[in-house]
Amino acid sequence: MEKLLTHMGVPFIRVPGVDGRALASTPIPPSTYGNFLSHMKCWEMIAEGTEPFGLCLEDDVVFARNFREVFDDRRLLALDADIIRLEAFPTTMLLGPRLASLAGGYHARRLHNPSSGTAAYIVSKQGARWLLENAKPVDNVDEVVFGRKFCRIRKIVTLLPSPCTQYENAAGMPQDPAVSTSTITGQRVDRSRPKKTLAMRLKNELSVVWNRLRGRVRIDPTLHPSGPLIL
Repeated sequence: MEKLLTHMGVPFIRVPGVDGRALASTPIPPSTYGNFLSHMKCWEMIAEGTEPFGLCLEDDVVFARNFREVFDDRRLLALDADIIRLEAFPTTMLLGPRLASLAGGYHARRLHNPSSGTAAYIVSKQGARWLLENAKPVDNVDEVVFGRKFCRIRKIVTLLPSPCTQYENAAGMPQDPAVSTSTITGQRVDRSRPKKTLAMRLKNELSVVWNRLRGRVRIDPTLHPSGPLIL
């Protein structure tokens, strides 16, 4: 991360991660609890800092080659969003109409459904304060930052295509010892769902029609076609 950010000329501060194994026992797995508290440390820095926004990055982010173009675009912060989602995560998002076109072939849309993607996001000072006041430790920090409550109350915007992704989701990446030898192991939650009944399928179809009438579309985010930045 240090090599990539230095190469792009992006100023950064390394925030030491919280080791959840050293904390009191909780129902939440130590790795995910530590990850949540690590993000909270970043929110505190942004809420107490002098800048109106801060970029939060986990330690396995892969950047698109033209990341710096959109990062420097002043129109990005003019979106007046609490959160700007940057990550291409394998999840379908419900998005509103295009809000703005940005440098590098990117554009911004409002996020309307719970999602994932906390490996890379920009949070405003107001958004960071709201998270600190309202967020409670859960199994996954994504459920807080991009959860139903935050989506409903605050303004979340996502970029398309995505300027970032996680290492494990980037195709064609070389072996990275720093990632493959990580000592932080997560415990995945079983999110399998029961088979949909006829009533559930009908409700889902009506939801699709209703959202289309409101100008909302479902999109699977992908990394920008410029490809990953590899040094």
